[in-house]
Amino acid sequence: MPAFAKFFSTLKGSREIVRSRPNHDLTIQAYKFNEDDLNVLKVRFQLAAEDHVISNIPNEKIEEFPEKYFCPKVNRKMLIDEDFDIRKISNFSDSPIRTFFRKMQIVTRNPLGMPESRTDDLVADLLRVVKMNDDPLMIAQHLPRKLYILNEPYVSAEPEFVVTKGVISMVFVEDKTLENTNRLCAYGEMQIAAELLACENDNVREDSKITDQVLFGENDKKSGLDLAHPDGRRKVLTALAKIRQYLLK
Repeated sequence: MPAFAKFFSTLKGSREIVRSRPNHDLTIQAYKFNEDDLNVLKVRFQLAAEDHVISNIPNEKIEEFPEKYFCPKVNRKMLIDEDFDIRKISNFSDSPIRTFFRKMQIVTRNPLGMPESRTDDLVADLLRVVKMNDDPLMIAQHLPRKLYILNEPYVSAEPEFVVTKGVISMVFVEDKTLENTNRLCAYGEMQIAAELLACENDNVREDSKITDQVLFGENDKKSGLDLAHPDGRRKVLTALAKIRQYLLK
């Protein structure tokens, strides 16, 4: 079962803590965040089971299910084969499907030293496959955000992908954009937390309300799913489709 990190932030409480500890030198860049910064902001990660995070919608009730993108014929071994020709797969009659798998083929064949833009292209396609860019949802890439403390913009963040619906934001992080992946920064969790905080803080300010916020992120290498494998592809697309349907309620 995939593990998800459940993220808690009480913004009002965080302000009170920062006010009471003016001498703490809070990091001003999300990618430099560390455990001390999160402790000051009263933030913690807590493991949660998949069914606590992904809406419990039966597969047969998912609207606009992206079935044609699963393609059980295609696996990692085929994608890394130099002789593999996507055009010869009968399932790929639509050009958008061929494009999606062509991008996956590029990422699968060149995992080391590959430009970040290549992976970004695949992630962007993945989000569009599950209609995360169809109104009222919208994808924003590298969206500048600020975490405000005592009404001052203090921490800067630029999440790679943010899906928005009004004041609701969902952050998608590709591991190549995590700059501090050492043990002291919990292998990137600190940066993810800062980006989530900054996105939600901007939304709270726009809504003119201070409320307790519950946010979710995923950062568990052992439970990762492989898009190049049919089963992993199905699970990822199914989870994203359920999240989309939940957001559209």
